[in-house]
Amino acid sequence: MNIHLKDLDRPRSVVDIDISATLTEKRKAMKIKLIAMPFVSAHRPSIQVGLLSAIAQKNYYSCSTYHASIDLANAIGLEKYESLCSQRRRSLGDWLYSKAAFGNQAPDQTNRFLVDFREDIPPVFEDMDELIHIREVLIPEHLDRISKDILSDSVNVVGFTCSFQQNVASFALAKTIKIQSPETITLFGGANFEAPMGNEYVRNVECIDYAIAGEADIAFCEFLDALVEGRSPAKIRGVIAKGQGTTYCGDTLPVSYMDELPTPNYDEYFEKSDKQGIIGPFSRRSIYVPFESSRGCWWGQKKHCTFCGLNGKTMTYRAKSSSVLLDELSELNLKYRSYHLEAVDNILEPKYLKDFFPEVAQAGLSYQFFFEVKSNLSKNLVKTLSQGGVERIQPGIESLSTDILKLMDKGVSAIVNVNLLRWCRYYNIQVGWNVLWGFPGEEAKDYTEQAALFNQLHHLDPPSGGGRVWLERFSPMFRDKERFPTRWCKPEASYEYIYPTNMNLNNLAYFFEYEFVEHSPDKNFVEIKKSIEQWQANAELEKKPYMTLWNGADFIQVEDGRNPENVLTHTWKEPLASIYRACMSKPVSTMSLLRTLSLTVSSDELEKVLLEFVNRGVMMNDGNQFLSLAIPARR
Repeated sequence: MNIHLKDLDRPRSVVDIDISATLTEKRKAMKIKLIAMPFVSAHRPSIQVGLLSAIAQKNYYSCSTYHASIDLANAIGLEKYESLCSQRRRSLGDWLYSKAAFGNQAPDQTNRFLVDFREDIPPVFEDMDELIHIREVLIPEHLDRISKDILSDSVNVVGFTCSFQQNVASFALAKTIKIQSPETITLFGGANFEAPMGNEYVRNVECIDYAIAGEADIAFCEFLDALVEGRSPAKIRGVIAKGQGTTYCGDTLPVSYMDELPTPNYDEYFEKSDKQGIIGPFSRRSIYVPFESSRGCWWGQKKHCTFCGLNGKTMTYRAKSSSVLLDELSELNLKYRSYHLEAVDNILEPKYLKDFFPEVAQAGLSYQFFFEVKSNLSKNLVKTLSQGGVERIQPGIESLSTDILKLMDKGVSAIVNVNLLRWCRYYNIQVGWNVLWGFPGEEAKDYTEQAALFNQLHHLDPPSGGGRVWLERFSPMFRDKERFPTRWCKPEASYEYIYPTNMNLNNLAYFFEYEFVEHSPDKNFVEIKKSIEQWQANAELEKKPYMTLWNGADFIQVEDGRNPENVLTHTWKEPLASIYRACMSKPVSTMSLLRTLSLTVSSDELEKVLLEFVNRGVMMNDGNQFLSLAIPARR
C-alpha cells in the first residue's frame, strides 16, 4: 500500500478528537532545528532542510532551519569558500573538519593531505598555511559560535542533511552540541546515508543517535511522532538506530504523489544572508532559489547510464503537475523576490515542454530557469525552453563520440549532441557539460576523432572540463562486476586522511579508485585534453568565435569566424545552397535528402557533395547522418 503525505494529516474520528488535540500540542512543543553545514554553496539555500522544515511545520511541529554554510563563508571569504564547495576530486572540505569531528582519532594530525594532494587544492589557496589556519582556528571558532546559537533556542532535535562534503562538518557540530547538551537528539540523513554508508556512520560515529536512509519526507514526521508519543523510532521504516550495532527496519516509503509536497521554506536563509551581507541589498533577484519538480530518472528506468550513481534506490520517476509547479514557483518568487530558479531534478519532465513552459511564456513571466535535460531535444523544443525562461541547462552530453555514448548507455548520438549545442547557442541558452573518458571497450581513435571534431566547434559552448570517469557507488559500473570487471577497486584515497581507522572505508565511500581490466592508457587522452583547453581559451577571447549562415534568395553565405583573426566567407548557389539548408535543422541522411529535395543525382553523388562540406569544416557527419554546423543569422 502506498502512503502519501496527506495520510499524515488524515481526518480523525470524533473519538480521537481529544487525543488529536493533545498530540498537536505536543508537536508544537517539540523544537527541531534542521542544519545545512559546509561545504555547499552559500549562493543558494538548501532545499533539503527547506522542504523537510515545511513538511514538519505543516504537521504542527516547531521546526526551523540553520544555514551554517553562510557563517563559514562569511568567516573565510565568499570566493575562497565557494572554491572549496566546487572542489570534488578530493574531499578537502571533509578533511578541514576531521580534527574537530574525530579529535585524536583523526588520521591526519600533521596535515599531510595538503602535501599529498597539492595539485587538487583550489588555486585561490596559494599558501597552505591559510588552510591550516582554517582547520585549526576558524573552524573550531565557527563550531563553538553556531552551537551556542543553536542551543540558545532550546532545541529537542537537531537534524543534519549530508550530501557530498557535508558529512564531517555535520559530525563536528553534532559532537559539539552533544558535549554541551547530551540530551539533544541528533538525526542524520541525505544521499550520504543511503545503505550501507548510513549504517557505517551510525555504528561508528558516537554523536549520531539516528539516521534516515532514503527519502525522508514521510519517515521524518513518523520519527518525530514516535519521540512525542514515547515510542522507539527504531521501528520506523528507513530509520537506522544505534543499538547492538545498528537496527534497520527496511527502506523508507518514497513519495509517490509529488503534488502533495509543500513549498520549501527558505526564510532563515534569506534573513541570515541579508544580515551577514552575502546577498546585498539590491541583488536578491539574482540568488539561485532551488525547487523540485520531479524525482528519479525516467531515462534511468529504461536504461541506467553506466557511470551514474545519483539515484541509490529511488530511480522510479515521479513529477509534479504543471499547475502545482506554477503555483509553487509563484509563491517562491513572491516571497523571496528572486527570478533565478534552479531545478534540482535529475532530468526534465517531458510533459513540461507541452504545458509548463508554454504557460510561463504566455504569462510573460521573467523567470530564469536552470534544468537538467536529456540531450535529444529538437530545435523547436529548444525554442520552447528559451521562450519559457530557460537560460541554463545541463544536458549530460559527456561525449561527442557515438561509439563512446553507446558504451555509456546514453541513448543518443554525437551528432544529436552537437545539434543541441547549436540551437542552444542560437536561442541563448548556456550549456554546462563535461567530457568523460576511460570506458571499457573504447578505442584510441574515439578520442582522436573527437579532438578533430572539437576544433570545428569553437563557435559553440565548450565543455567545462574533461577527465577519466569517476566510479560512484550505485552506478552500474560499480555494481555490475561481470560487465565492468576491474583489476583493483578501492575507496578514493583522501578518505584515509579523514576517517578514523576503526571505520570501514569500503562501506562509507561514495567515490572509488579503480582500474578496469580493459584499461585505456592516459596517452590516449592527451590530444583531446589539448583540444578542450584550446576550445575553452577561444571562448574567453574578446572577439568570440562564430560561424553564421546568411540566407539569400538563390544562394547562401557561411561567414566562418571560428578563427576571428582570419574570417572566411563561403558562397554557394543552388542546388548546393538547398542541400546545406536542408541539413540545418536536424541531422539527415542522404536518402532523406534525396526524397525531400527531389534531387536527380545518385546517393553516391550526393554523399560526395556532403563530404566536401565536411572537408571544408562547415558540416559534420556521424555515420550516414549529416549536419550543417553554421548557425542562422538573426533577423
